[in-house]
Amino acid sequence: MTDAANVLERHYPYPDHITAVGLGTAEAFRAAYPAVAYRQISADCRLPFPDGSFDIATSNAVLEHVGSPENQRLMVREMLRVARVVFLTVPHRYFPIEHHTAIPFLHYHDATFRWACGRLGKATWADERNLILMSRARLAAVTLSQIPAGRRVGALVMLALAPACLINAVGGQNCFLTASLLLGGLLALDRRPILAGILFGLLTCKPHLGLVLPFALLALGAWRTIGAAALTTLALVAASVGAFGIEPWQHYLGATSAFQYSLLERFSGFYPYMMASVFAGARTAGLGMSAAWILQAAVSLHVLGLTVWAVRRTRDPRLRAGVLAAAAMLLTPYAFNYDLTAVAAILTWRLFRADGEEAPGRVTILAWVLPAMIMPLQMHGFGGGSLVLIALFAVLIREVAAEMPQTAPPMSPAMALG
Repeated sequence: MTDAANVLERHYPYPDHITAVGLGTAEAFRAAYPAVAYRQISADCRLPFPDGSFDIATSNAVLEHVGSPENQRLMVREMLRVARVVFLTVPHRYFPIEHHTAIPFLHYHDATFRWACGRLGKATWADERNLILMSRARLAAVTLSQIPAGRRVGALVMLALAPACLINAVGGQNCFLTASLLLGGLLALDRRPILAGILFGLLTCKPHLGLVLPFALLALGAWRTIGAAALTTLALVAASVGAFGIEPWQHYLGATSAFQYSLLERFSGFYPYMMASVFAGARTAGLGMSAAWILQAAVSLHVLGLTVWAVRRTRDPRLRAGVLAAAAMLLTPYAFNYDLTAVAAILTWRLFRADGEEAPGRVTILAWVLPAMIMPLQMHGFGGGSLVLIALFAVLIREVAAEMPQTAPPMSPAMALG
């Protein structure tokens, strides 16, 4: 134990929420940090915790010492099993001075490292059972090995063949772009908040698809993302005014908005057949304008409340993205079949989830084929497309609820390895 070690235990303000693990009995550690729970574990075995026991699992400079690539994969797999988020670091092989032996440069190649260790009396470090020198590529290979490589190509093909994507390709719509902006921003939110804000700002080119985002970002306290999105939006407005003048904005806010509202009011012609919104389903079922708006508002308020709850609870960025993508389609009356491209990506994740053990549910399959079914169903007077989206949203909310601890004792927020 040194001043450079056990940083989490020394500085985290809630040490009683930490569980540390190690191979020994750790008398000195337990004496130094009596508030931290300690569990002795066995080498190269499963961790003695149920699935999802921790919010975060951390490991600092341990992975390179577990003895073999297979043991490394086991360690990563076990950390992913017991925690929702994993933070894992190793010394970089190509740092000029090797971390364990203080040998400069010669560790860049295995043969020269073994030679130097032998000459300097440090031969134990040249044994893979004691040290595996780690580069970024090797760390990525160990981590990505938990997602079967053969399934990635199939997922890409499935996404390309998704009905929503095919409709976009045939109809020349822009929802490949908007789906990329929405999902890219959601996945970047935790690690690159400024980038997420820029992507959300660019999404204002189709603002009805981002109605849920301000509420979600406020719930998360994502102030940097909010600021970046606002600045990006202002920059887009300024660029458009500089290029085309103020007249297009005046026309859009006046004549174009009135025309769009009149289309919803008349609800006739070809375009209603492509709509998947709650409002469109109500109008197709024969409800009047006022009743359809009331139903749309009632569903939107419930979806919005559950979304704010869900994004604050889940720590899985893909699950959070799924909730928000489904909510985006339910909050707007202008949801069309080609707007469901982002939902198609979420469904691809669900169909090709890493564990591969759970068969896709009926709701997932129905949501997958929904964009192709909306038009024939609407033509025959059945506006139930939004019911499938509501069911998908409900499934995602249920998964968020299942993530939460079911017993009274709080979940430990961190597990420390090494």
